[in-house]
Amino acid sequence: MAFGINNYALSGRLTRDPELRKTPSGTSVCDIGICYNERVKNAAGEWEDKPHFFTAVAWAGLAEAVARDLKKGDQVTLAGSLIYDSWENPEGEKRSQVKLRVEDVVYESPREA
Repeated sequence: MAFGINNYALSGRLTRDPELRKTPSGTSVCDIGICYNERVKNAAGEWEDKPHFFTAVAWAGLAEAVARDLKKGDQVTLAGSLIYDSWENPEGEKRSQVKLRVEDVVYESPREA
């Protein structure tokens, strides 16, 4: 992966099983949910976890590998670039979301017992 101004890495746990689908042209696309916790002090001065949720998307062969190899709860690091996605829902409301377009995935393979 080439490093430039729009490169980010997120480390955390998958919030759901990766969702693999195909575009009309047959390209594989995988939607990935990831969360990490930030330790912050609350108003009472006690430490608590503040979760941060993100959506990522992988394409082609990487999408197929993610869907095959990962599941909800797995610890991963996703690296890639940010993209802005916008659409209109069935009720005609405009929606948008910033996603991480995944270019590299690092995870520890499960160990056999």
